[in-house]
Amino acid sequence: KKSGGTAKGEPEEEGENDWFFDIIINFLRSPRWKTPIMTFLDEHCIIFDNEDENKLEYTPIHSKFKAIVEELIGCLLAELGVTQEQFLMACDKAGQNQIHKKIVDQIVAVENFVAFKKLMCKRNAELNRQAMLLLEKQSKDIGAKAEKSEEKKTAKPEGKTDTGETDKGPKAKVDKEKFKTPVEIKDKDLQEAFRIAQEAEKAEEEEFMRKAIEESQRLEKEQRMRKQEEEEEDQ
Repeated sequence: KKSGGTAKGEPEEEGENDWFFDIIINFLRSPRWKTPIMTFLDEHCIIFDNEDENKLEYTPIHSKFKAIVEELIGCLLAELGVTQEQFLMACDKAGQNQIHKKIVDQIVAVENFVAFKKLMCKRNAELNRQAMLLLEKQSKDIGAKAEKSEEKKTAKPEGKTDTGETDKGPKAKVDKEKFKTPVEIKDKDLQEAFRIAQEAEKAEEEEFMRKAIEESQRLEKEQRMRKQEEEEEDQ
């Protein structure tokens, strides 16, 4: 048990910091953090490589990254009424867990340029792998569709259709326009799924932040009451 520590942001029991630790982890996993951070990484990581010599373009990009992170964290700390020291302590604790280390690395990269460059190079490599896997899957999907289409042509001889038109006539053209390619379908479905997931995460995050702020206010009120009681006892 710690001695003293009744001032704001300094709870008597070390365990009372656990609620804030949970808030930090959930914040760093929420769309409120991930969307602007990952968007920034994806937009700028392409120019980063593992060469020893650093490019001049790296410096302004690092400065922009720091500005984004500082603004996001500043808003969170202001809402919760906690100090930057508490936030850094929570990040240190989170960094000791391999599950949380990846997101905490984004915080470390704010001031440490070497860590920032490593983060950008890693994201660049991840996007390259994802692109290769996507191209491979799309190639297989298109190949499978072409093979299936060829089988249908072989099974059904060219001639009159139910509407009296030939397979190469207007109906065939309509059918071709009706069916989108696997790439188009995939992109549309992914966008819709991503939108739905973002809305669900945002609603969950807002509810969590509301409860977190209420908990922060409750603890602050208890600390003020304890301090007042101690002052009355001293008198």
